[in-house]
Amino acid sequence: MFLQLGDCAMALCGGVSCIIEPRVFVALSKAKMISPEGTSKPFSSRADGYGRGEGCGVVLLKPLRKVSKCWVYFSPSFHISYNLHIVCM
Repeated sequence: MFLQLGDCAMALCGGVSCIIEPRVFVALSKAKMISPEGTSKPFSSRADGYGRGEGCGVVLLKPLRKVSKCWVYFSPSFHISYNLHIVCM
């Protein structure tokens, strides 16, 4: 709201995913849905479940009229796919 009103030039927005409640993990383990190795192997013939993970992210927000350039790039992630990044400054 402060960005829309012009009260600030930029804002940080972030989020965190934490696995602090063990009941879901225990239930998934009993159902044999969790990988014994603790890692996901999507699209692999060796796939044996998925690995739960925690993470966080933060983005810097600014009004589109103040953006001077943007670019897109891909980066490898810890599994078979790639992450898409769109960066605007």
